Amino acid sequence: MGRKLEWKIDLGIVLLLCFITPLFAMDPQAHPVLLYSLAALLIFSFIFRNFFVYIDLRTKAGGAILWSQLSLASAMTVIDQSFISQIFLLFLVGEAAFYRRKYDSFAYAAIAYLSFVVGRFVVFDLPAEDIWGIVIPKSLDFICFYGISYLAKYIAIQKRQLSKAHNRMKQASIQLEETTLLKERTKISREIHDTIGHSFTTAIMGIEASRRVWKQDQQKAGKLLGDIKQQLQAGLDDVRKSVRMLSDPYTPENVTEKLIDLIENTKDRTGVIIVYDIEKLDGKLNPDQTLVVHRALQEGLANGLRHGRSTQFRFNLKLHAERVAFHLADNGSGFSVKRTTPGFGLMGMEERVRQLEGEFQIESEPAKGTVITFSFPVDANETEKLQAGASL
Repeated sequence: MGRKLEWKIDLGIVLLLCFITPLFAMDPQAHPVLLYSLAALLIFSFIFRNFFVYIDLRTKAGGAILWSQLSLASAMTVIDQSFISQIFLLFLVGEAAFYRRKYDSFAYAAIAYLSFVVGRFVVFDLPAEDIWGIVIPKSLDFICFYGISYLAKYIAIQKRQLSKAHNRMKQASIQLEETTLLKERTKISREIHDTIGHSFTTAIMGIEASRRVWKQDQQKAGKLLGDIKQQLQAGLDDVRKSVRMLSDPYTPENVTEKLIDLIENTKDRTGVIIVYDIEKLDGKLNPDQTLVVHRALQEGLANGLRHGRSTQFRFNLKLHAERVAFHLADNGSGFSVKRTTPGFGLMGMEERVRQLEGEFQIESEPAKGTVITFSFPVDANETEKLQAGASL
């Protein structure tokens, strides 16, 4: 819980205590001056520790403040002719349950209740047989207030842990994207260095050599220029191969391996759970289909991590009746499909599937996760033709 929210809660408590303090006058008080002085001192201690000198109640100093405030509230119960002082005790019990450790807060609540019991017997001089009718039922107030406050503490802790986990997954998702981008840049730079750079360097050196021997031996210079032409032609072929490899990096022979590598890398980097069942489709998909499946899984996992705060995924890739069936489900926050415009990634995913004459569908509801499914036909003859064309 942030300090701003704590400040609002503390302000509400102070205002409520200021409001109920005049209610002591509803019953005739034997020591009104002392009672109001104790109430004012207790309220001032709330204001001082929360608004002037902030003291964290989780620390030793905060614990000492809580116990000193309990002594003031206990003294109020000894002289109070009404049950208004019980409200002061309940607020202190609630703060102890929320900020202190379990055993400390439980002991605090027990002593607060005992002080209330003692105060009732002192004020009203109750006989022992009346304890069942007056004091014991009041224990339910303390138990309920303690339980609600402790539950609020548990919820706040869980929310803070979920927020930290979300931030870690978000950072991991960003890091995964940056790593992928860096790999692509490194791959391109290596291709440029190994192909274009090498071809241009040797061509420049050959031109310089041919210039030096041109006047002395034109036949030799011509031969050098011919060699340079062949070198540039070979470099052009290398550039074409590199561009083809960069545009179609996922071949039909390694689709299963690439998908599993993507899943395992995501699991290692983010700590999420991904259950998958991938039918071996190596050699059954053409490069375009392979690229669509890989990009769809990559985008689906990234969206689930970044936007849906998902912690679990289930992925299935099957071949049914000559159609590839893709299914990716997560347990994220989800969204309203009718009210939300798909992002660039999902739109691109759907467009790629449509280009393969496939069917695409997104199912999602707030707090119920997201399911991405699509399928497209597999034409074995067309796959063989595309593979043959890619090797030319």
